[in-house]
Amino acid sequence: MPGKHRRANNARRTVALLFAALAWTAGAAEAQDRDVRHWLDRMALAVTNLDYRGSLVYARGDALEAMQIFHRVREGQVEERLVSMSGIHREVLRNADGVRCIFPDRQSVVMDARIAEPWFPVIPSEQVADPGTRYDFHLGNVERIAGMEAQVVEIVPKDQFRYGFRLWLEVDTGMLLKSLHLDRNGRPIEQLMFTDLEIGAMISDADLRPSVREEGFLQVTFPKTPDAGPPEESRSWRVARVPDGFTLRSHTQRGARAGENLEHLVFTDGLASVSVYVEPMPSTGILEGAKELGSVNIFGAQVDGYAVTALGAVPPATVRLMARSVRAVP
Repeated sequence: MPGKHRRANNARRTVALLFAALAWTAGAAEAQDRDVRHWLDRMALAVTNLDYRGSLVYARGDALEAMQIFHRVREGQVEERLVSMSGIHREVLRNADGVRCIFPDRQSVVMDARIAEPWFPVIPSEQVADPGTRYDFHLGNVERIAGMEAQVVEIVPKDQFRYGFRLWLEVDTGMLLKSLHLDRNGRPIEQLMFTDLEIGAMISDADLRPSVREEGFLQVTFPKTPDAGPPEESRSWRVARVPDGFTLRSHTQRGARAGENLEHLVFTDGLASVSVYVEPMPSTGILEGAKELGSVNIFGAQVDGYAVTALGAVPPATVRLMARSVRAVP
């Protein structure tokens, strides 16, 4: 009998230890989620609300580009100027009116009032706690970037339909110092890194003005489109196969030629977005098959005499799946 009591006590202790281990694991995971959300919230505030100037490099494949950035916030309004220091000369200015791209070599200016997003990635922290998220989030080590201590945040995709991220965030402010776009195997596709950064810099009006005169340049303007309200499914086209986690964010339609329309559907999983365009077949032909531009992949196809193009900072399999599944609504 004493042996039976000992075995029963051992079994109870084993069960108690198992529950304690599970509770500790769940608590540790919850604490990890809170920590990651804290860092992503700090990053979102830093890249938009801080004043700073710096030099950075952008790498995509074998291409390497050097740039300077000036960023200022006045009365809640962001003003920013990005200047290329290598390759084709261009300057990009962003404020409440939109984004203006100046190309001195081509003597042209493109003004796009539809774009207001920051140049650096802003990752919504609610993705971390979303049970339907298609990513895993982890904190890594503390490393040095541009002479500053940085906390590493890892964002790992759960399937082959999206890319991952690795972010280095300055420990005192949460400012993004370096970011990597990673493929399914963890290989870098695209890299952005500050080589020099002054946080809290005094940014003057002169810093935010273009260095070239625009008189006589060709001016191209894309006006801001009115808010369309909640997205609606297209009455003409549908994307039959959408990877899990992606939902329709917006749907716009505008006339392309008399009696015909161009449709633009945007799907997002909270981090990545895919645009699907459907338009009448142009007389000059269309892109058919795949094309890659750094982390952006494009896939073109013909459907019922229309040109379909899907593009986004997602793997080739994602845009191929979505473009090939576009169908006309009966």
